[in-house]
Amino acid sequence: MWSTITERLIHDAQTAPTSAADTHRSRVVERIHEVEGELRALKTCHNTLAPISRLPAEVMMIIFMTLAGLLEEDFDWKKDARKVLSWIRVSHVSSHWRGIVIDCAAIWATIPVDTDKYVSHLQTMLGRSRDAPLSIKLHNPPARHYHTPQPRPATDALDIFQPHLHRIRDLEIIDDVNVITKFSDAGQMLCSLTLKHEADNAGPNREHFFRMEQLPCLERLHIEGMGFIEWKLLPLGHNITSLHMQAPYHYRTGSRPSAHGLLKSLREMPQLHTLYLERHLPADFNTVPPHTSPGVGVAICPALETLFLEDSFHIITEFLRHAQVPKINTVTFRMATLDRRTENFHPLELRKLLLGFVPPSWKPGKGAVQMLEFYSYQYSGDAELQFIITFDTPRTDEDDASLAIIKMSAGSIGEYLSVFVEQLDFSKLVYVRVDTDIMSPSDWGNVSRLEMLQTIAICWQALHILLAVIHEGNPGGATSNTRLDNSYAPVPFPALTRIEVEWSEWDRSQALDDLGWEKVRYLSEVLSSRPKSNRIHTLDFRSGCPKFTMSHYDLLRNSAPDLEVIFEDGGPDSDENGYLELEGE
Repeated sequence: MWSTITERLIHDAQTAPTSAADTHRSRVVERIHEVEGELRALKTCHNTLAPISRLPAEVMMIIFMTLAGLLEEDFDWKKDARKVLSWIRVSHVSSHWRGIVIDCAAIWATIPVDTDKYVSHLQTMLGRSRDAPLSIKLHNPPARHYHTPQPRPATDALDIFQPHLHRIRDLEIIDDVNVITKFSDAGQMLCSLTLKHEADNAGPNREHFFRMEQLPCLERLHIEGMGFIEWKLLPLGHNITSLHMQAPYHYRTGSRPSAHGLLKSLREMPQLHTLYLERHLPADFNTVPPHTSPGVGVAICPALETLFLEDSFHIITEFLRHAQVPKINTVTFRMATLDRRTENFHPLELRKLLLGFVPPSWKPGKGAVQMLEFYSYQYSGDAELQFIITFDTPRTDEDDASLAIIKMSAGSIGEYLSVFVEQLDFSKLVYVRVDTDIMSPSDWGNVSRLEMLQTIAICWQALHILLAVIHEGNPGGATSNTRLDNSYAPVPFPALTRIEVEWSEWDRSQALDDLGWEKVRYLSEVLSSRPKSNRIHTLDFRSGCPKFTMSHYDLLRNSAPDLEVIFEDGGPDSDENGYLELEGE
């Protein structure tokens, strides 16, 4: 059972005289060290034979770097006040993994820093990153109690980066961004700069650290919470591909940046791909010469594909009159004033906005609307209505094109729809989502004439309106100026095969426990009245909706024997995934 050497030591321990005990104990300790060494060698052999150890070191590096990024975002900064490098546990699994991790300079080059936590890892990471470009994510909470026994002030801890400023490629500072002055000499390799000022104190003096000539490689600039910044103070140049500017709500200090400065900056960023301007648009477009002045009154953004604008309706409209976006793919307009008040504007005003904006790739014959979504929310009595339109365009190499318009409160959904129909092609619409009960039967009646609509997602509170239109057609009739197409389908929603239902209220505890007999009878009547070629095959009840009882199921079996009912919350006779097939007897 034992090796010869070990067996002899065990035997001698029982017979050794007292005078030789110390000598024998030394021999036993020596043997223990030998056995431990053999054990480590055997464990290494065992790990070497594992399938994962056969992966190339380059593949393991990618896995480790992905893990580090995930843990940094979702764990290190939010869960534990003392940890900033939880991913380092992978280096404790085996000597092989440890060797790969230590040899991977890139994994040590992404350095999370929280001035409210330990910062002892900075020196080690800077050393092991060698000459790799650095990505620094700095969380600098203002005046927060330190959890460390002997905290190092943020200013002292950040001095360690001074010899490495030339290596910084990405810099992100959250909360109190005044520490940006510690990085004022960075720039030669800086590609991405993010400043999110969330502290109550004033932001830094912007004129001292924004120097365009010092940031020749800057591609992405993201600034939040620092008020209005004049365009000439921003480090904007030919390499910029993404620009995100956000002024805080209720901000009243200083004047808005000028329209002349914005249009000039847009002309100097030919590679701009993504533009977010949240409450940071100019209000003086009236000072810009008309379009008859070439190169002065309009800015062409040849590469812009993603545009997000949040501001008053008038300001957004003026911006679109002075900016041309021929390759636009994703657009979001959020109508709001600086104090978050909803702006009321008539659908006719929306027509003016779209007339000069809709790009050629979205017009009939080029790109058809594939998805249409409505959302309605209440914020302290303030209604917010959202339209989201997704296009099926020929650009298969890109994400689906989309247009979102948020915060519309004047007029009915039907009136807004009529505006969209004038400019866009709805003939290939296959999916409609309505998370509001303010869509009238007449509005539903117009949508019911679409011949390719296959799926409707609707809130529980509005399901009875949809069922009435499916069962009775369009109660209000369709007028020529609101109908979505000029043909009349033989039955409402001729291609509809799936209905998804969910509880729209945020407080799902208010949802009903039981559908009620009358509603189930009506549902069965609607389903059974459909011609066989136009049957609805699937009802998907999402979380929070009232549940069916077995008696309800029996009632549906007689009217819709082939119907598939899906419950995310489960139900009688449903499997663990919530699926229930109602088969005929």
